[in-house]
Amino acid sequence: MADIDFHELAGRIEGTTRALLLLVAKLECTAAFDGSRYTDDLRNVARGLQMQTEHQGATQRTLNEIALSLELDRQHQVQRDPAEIQSG
Repeated sequence: MADIDFHELAGRIEGTTRALLLLVAKLECTAAFDGSRYTDDLRNVARGLQMQTEHQGATQRTLNEIALSLELDRQHQVQRDPAEIQSG
């Protein structure tokens, strides 16, 4: 794969992931979405992969990284404004 193709692919994957993280964060703020359950589900999917292809190791790592990122963002929100979280 040429460097330019790699960077294009990497940029698209990162952009898609950032859009997903933003969507989940916004849905959590509306209480229409259980973010903790979603991160548990992501980890369950990662654990359930059968590793039948070379890329599934990266898939597993990515799912776990997304779950961790969402949890860290949730913790940051709690630390930033605990009163708002408790009233919600």
